Amino acid sequence: MTTHPRVGAVVLSRYSSSRLPGKALMPLGGRPLLGFVLERLTHALPLDDIVVATSVESSDDPIAAFCRRQSVACYRGDLHDVAGRFAGAARTAGFDFATRINGDNAFVDIPTLRQMIAIAKDDHLDFLSNVDGRTFPVGMSIEILRTAFYIRHLNHLTRPEHLEHVTLALYQRPHLGRRLYLYNTHHPEAAGLHLAIDELSDLIFARTLVARMQAPHTHYDLARLLQLIDPPPYLSDDTEGSLASP
Repeated sequence: MTTHPRVGAVVLSRYSSSRLPGKALMPLGGRPLLGFVLERLTHALPLDDIVVATSVESSDDPIAAFCRRQSVACYRGDLHDVAGRFAGAARTAGFDFATRINGDNAFVDIPTLRQMIAIAKDDHLDFLSNVDGRTFPVGMSIEILRTAFYIRHLNHLTRPEHLEHVTLALYQRPHLGRRLYLYNTHHPEAAGLHLAIDELSDLIFARTLVARMQAPHTHYDLARLLQLIDPPPYLSDDTEGSLASP
């Protein structure tokens, strides 16, 4: 009997966002933003394979309390060492592969996530990403890392920016690990679109999209989301500033 490696998701979330404090629990579609993200992920993974990684700071107690109410696993680590927090959550949960999801990415593309999880389960790669080239909208980033590979890599990280940006050093060292990059070839007009919730205007935009939905938000993949945007992305010239770091 063939056993596949365990692939789980680590959702990075903190309450003390500098640009939009408390956004993790601000309402979107009738539930807190973090709950919206978790609901979306459960259409690709069982809830038992999802962990929220927040900090040990008292400011993040509301996130831990939310996780307890929702029966979601919560790992708490250093606020500033996000890389260590991600690795600690993956190791503690027993994930062979950990999917990095940002807690402000409300519209992760479920079909792409399912596809990447299936590839990871083949157990041939160390790193999968749809971030290279930014062909997907900002806010649809998915990265899957072999936990043992990432922990070995973590031992060599010392620069603050590498600890804050979980995978930055891997993009700067393309020779490390067996990797695969996935690109959005079906909807190239989506490149440069900003769907991450960084500021209040992003949250208002997300609420506008959800209000236009005529079915549950989990039914909306990239193609259907693009249909909700007016004007469509390919008619917009304002993409300046949309290429955020991974």
